[in-house]
Amino acid sequence: MKTRRLHILCAVVMLLAGLAALFTASPVLAQSPIGTAFTYQGQLKEGGSLANGTYDLQFSLYDAASDGSQVGSTLTQEDVSVADGLFTVELDFGDVFDGNERWLEIAVRAGSSTGDYTTLTPRQKLTPTPYALHARRFWRLGGNSGTTAGDYLGTSDNQDLELRVNDQRALLLMPDAASPNLIGGHSDNAVTAGAHGAVIGGGGESGDANTVTDHYGVIGGGWDNQAGNGNSNAADALYTTVGGGMSNIASGGRSTVGGGYSNEASGNYASTIAGG
Repeated sequence: MKTRRLHILCAVVMLLAGLAALFTASPVLAQSPIGTAFTYQGQLKEGGSLANGTYDLQFSLYDAASDGSQVGSTLTQEDVSVADGLFTVELDFGDVFDGNERWLEIAVRAGSSTGDYTTLTPRQKLTPTPYALHARRFWRLGGNSGTTAGDYLGTSDNQDLELRVNDQRALLLMPDAASPNLIGGHSDNAVTAGAHGAVIGGGGESGDANTVTDHYGVIGGGWDNQAGNGNSNAADALYTTVGGGMSNIASGGRSTVGGGYSNEASGNYASTIAGG
């Protein structure tokens, strides 16, 4: 009985070799989080008729329609239910879809069999779904090529964008209609609500954060520094700068503290403290 069934499967391969394809691929993206698994739907015929029953299937990815190199591991799905020729399996080859073409090689045998698998030909080219086409241009760990003017990495909505290292915030980009704020360094570093065009290069620590309170204020680094006068009006101490150091304040409009410790430049326009 087993010999007869295997013979039928081999006949299926020969019968469908001249047809368009034995299997039709339809990868489906999962909901968030996306992961690397996708759904594959196919059709199997046995002896010219739609197959019914259970079959063992093996799936392998290659980088070419013939020969080439295998990508990822071979996946085995045993006792797959086939009804009216149709079957559905979930495949997960890992993070192997990098934008290059992939072909799926399928091998089959009768379910509950210990016999050899019969490799079906030709390999099936995996084609993207509409959503995959929309997402095909993604940023790769090794960098991207073929970029054009207008490509960008970021958001298209009015939300903050946070970049992390070791799951800790290293850079926060805050949208603003006038000018965005850029906040680097410790996660406690902050720009007062309502201020725009502010930059904090880095520094700060828990309890001693760097803070910009007025429009277009700049802090290069250090910790416990303040650019702006800290009141509720973000427009009355514009363009202040603290280069670094510790516990320095540039509170006068267009004033500057280069660095040092516990300095305050409180005058407007011409107030500058180099350091010390």
